[in-house]
Amino acid sequence: MNIELEKYIDMALVDGVITESERTFLQKKAAQLGVDDDEFDFVLSAKIQMKQKELQTSFPPPPAIQSAPKNSKSNSQKEGEVYKCPSCGEVVDSFSINCISCGHEFRGSENRSKINVLILELKKIEDYEWNNNPYNGNNGNPRVDIMVRNGIASKQCTLIENFAVPNTKEDILEFLALAMPIGLKKFSWSEKFTHAAELQLQKSYKAKAQQIIIKARVALKKDTALIEQIENYSKQLGIK
Repeated sequence: MNIELEKYIDMALVDGVITESERTFLQKKAAQLGVDDDEFDFVLSAKIQMKQKELQTSFPPPPAIQSAPKNSKSNSQKEGEVYKCPSCGEVVDSFSINCISCGHEFRGSENRSKINVLILELKKIEDYEWNNNPYNGNNGNPRVDIMVRNGIASKQCTLIENFAVPNTKEDILEFLALAMPIGLKKFSWSEKFTHAAELQLQKSYKAKAQQIIIKARVALKKDTALIEQIENYSKQLGIK
């Protein structure tokens, strides 16, 4: 690799991130210096990974967020719990929309919306990282936004992966709507290295959305209007 080009790459990587404009500049410089495209891509990706590791080892990792103790009597939709109709007391399937005994429709308003709770938990993680992550710039060290965002995304991945499949129409549609922005986000070539945690978060959202869609197709097939909306989300998210 050309020494002059390496210097430009190192300068661009001071903050650990290669922007699209910086990448375009480096590609033009590589062409001017006669550096092969494959060689340029290989060296750039290697330097990005090395810089990320360097930044990660420069500061100690932030402490893990302590989760609240689980309440055995909570209304969680996790497998193994017993669900009863609030109208007649009949035991119902965890993914039922209506009670088979009295026809009562289960709606998110009867309990606190699980999506609202999820959104609050996601926000807590975000606030915690911006206040406590060693890369937030509050401790005298340089602020590196991408490292804070990766810290946020990494913790949010766990939350999404452990989120139980909702069973109300509102929560199903709200989760799919929540998944859309990150699910449709396009990552540039360099961002696939610098935004690794965000990329994993996208996969976590899509995997959870797929679980919801697959189960809804079977359990809610008679609700054609709901299925139509779900299939629209499925198409946009690229879920078959």
